[in-house]
Amino acid sequence: MIHDSVLSLVGQTPLVRMGRVSPNPAVTVCAKIEMRNPGGSIKDRVALAMIEAAERAGELTPGRTVIEATSGNTGIGLAMVCAVKGYKLKLLMPASASEERKRIMRAYGAEIVLTPGNLGTDGAIEEAYRLAREEPERYVLMDQFNNPASIEAHYAATAVEIFEATEGRVTHVVAALGTSGTAMGLVKKLKELNSACQVIAVEPRPGHKIQGLKNMQESYPPGIFDKHALDAIVPVEDDEAFAMARRLAREEGLLIGMSGGAAMAAATRLASELATGLVVVILADSGERYLSTTLFAAPEKKGVALGSVGPASPVYLDPAAASPGLFTFGPPLSDPGDLDAWRRVVVLDVLARALVRGGGRPTLAVGLADLDDRCLEASRAAGLKCREFAATARERVAGYAALLGVAGAVFPLAGDALEESLSMTRKLMDKGLAYEKLRSVYFDVARDKAYGRLLGLDMTKLALGKTVDLDSYAKDHPRDFTLLKRVSLKDLKAGDILVTPWGNVRPSWFLQMAAAAAKTLPAVTVVVADEDKTFPHLENLRAIWARRGRAFPRRPGWPAAGCRAGKASKACRAWTICWPLASIPCPSGPGCCPRATTSRFPPPLTPWPCGSETAAASRNWPPT
Repeated sequence: MIHDSVLSLVGQTPLVRMGRVSPNPAVTVCAKIEMRNPGGSIKDRVALAMIEAAERAGELTPGRTVIEATSGNTGIGLAMVCAVKGYKLKLLMPASASEERKRIMRAYGAEIVLTPGNLGTDGAIEEAYRLAREEPERYVLMDQFNNPASIEAHYAATAVEIFEATEGRVTHVVAALGTSGTAMGLVKKLKELNSACQVIAVEPRPGHKIQGLKNMQESYPPGIFDKHALDAIVPVEDDEAFAMARRLAREEGLLIGMSGGAAMAAATRLASELATGLVVVILADSGERYLSTTLFAAPEKKGVALGSVGPASPVYLDPAAASPGLFTFGPPLSDPGDLDAWRRVVVLDVLARALVRGGGRPTLAVGLADLDDRCLEASRAAGLKCREFAATARERVAGYAALLGVAGAVFPLAGDALEESLSMTRKLMDKGLAYEKLRSVYFDVARDKAYGRLLGLDMTKLALGKTVDLDSYAKDHPRDFTLLKRVSLKDLKAGDILVTPWGNVRPSWFLQMAAAAAKTLPAVTVVVADEDKTFPHLENLRAIWARRGRAFPRRPGWPAAGCRAGKASKACRAWTICWPLASIPCPSGPGCCPRATTSRFPPPLTPWPCGSETAAASRNWPPT
């Protein structure tokens, strides 16, 4: 079939049954897809009806300019009709209307005059009326808000199409309120065809952001609007309308606009309350006209933003999510005042406080390695048993934490998590990820396909021997890392051993930290680490935790948060790892060292990492 012009394509839009968004299988919900009109919206019907009515009345003649106030869709419809018929068109519209609408109107050749966005469509109406009053010979005002043709377009066509497409079975029709012409035309005709059919209008709340709709209490009520003719007027929230518009795109494949989202939100609410019925929803336009708005924008990420290790983008920790487990490596027990370690602990405490303020309930753990070489050597030099030395050192650690105002953190000793260490090792060996060689147990890196992905490393280009003395270990491959280390004669003599099926051993630092966290925390959500402890430390911990159980992250991208600080000094890098992105800058200038607060910590205990302001004070740490 060949059409005489594009105007003959107006109307006869399809009716589509909804599937996934329909809440009640006993109620059929159908959408009338008005974006299938040639101008892309239901307002093509009104525009054509008003122009033809003005022509029949002799008001619109060649040489006169059509003028109208619009929020967008009526203007586009008029621009299309005027382009075909050869009329000039001036449109008044709020500046807040979407850019897509403005560009489409200009593309059709219309002149656009923008009115203040905060006045909405009312501001455009006022300006259109003023121009029509002052120059009546020049302008022909369409006045859709008072024009009976706005009703007639839907009385003569839209309502009839719905009734015929549903074979008269339609029980409810839902339409959003703008000019109200759609709802008025539908209710007038459908009541004639079937008095039992109900027409429900959807009205936004005062102060709404749904383009094209009106709240009749805060706006000029259209002259064609008769609230008593409708069966019901139901309110809809902005968020509800926008969420439904996004659902229709993702679940029904319908990219529709804001008003359609509002209408469908009300329709699904209605359908859930009905026993049976056939509900028709008017979807007025396409979502393509709102792509420059926030309607389909990615949702704003909420929570505490943390720089992530490796190539990943920042991690957003939602305080309202499941209680996060925060972990870092404590100071060596041979040096409880290690400043780098306390920077990590303070960062962990600041992060926890931010989460608590957001309603979260984080758990903090600072792992203490009491079975490593340094602790054993220090205990022997002091003439103390390892457990006695570790207990005394932990008391000093707790004292430093109190001085720094760190609250809520626990300081687990790895020696208290030996059963956890053995359990982890057994599971890794059962899965073929670990092996025993010469009474030591090693993690087989080659069998872990995810190894290296956390930091985005190419393991084939790794320089071997930089992180460990290869001559001290009899591993199958230099990349493998130790889980259980065979004890020395000195360890054996002192009784600092763990008797296992694989021999007399001590857990490695990696296994000690993994076990301490696993025993203390319900889950490891964030790990705070210095720049120089990202590899192999974080990769090794991830490899162990990933096989520990469901409570611990399994995927390579688990949010062990941190950041790389470019060419900053080592001290500055240690300070910024896993720092919340909204931080207070160092007084030396922007981009130097972030600082948590200026009030919580005693100044002598909190030198700036770069040395600014209190460099001399750093010599007073740890306090005596």
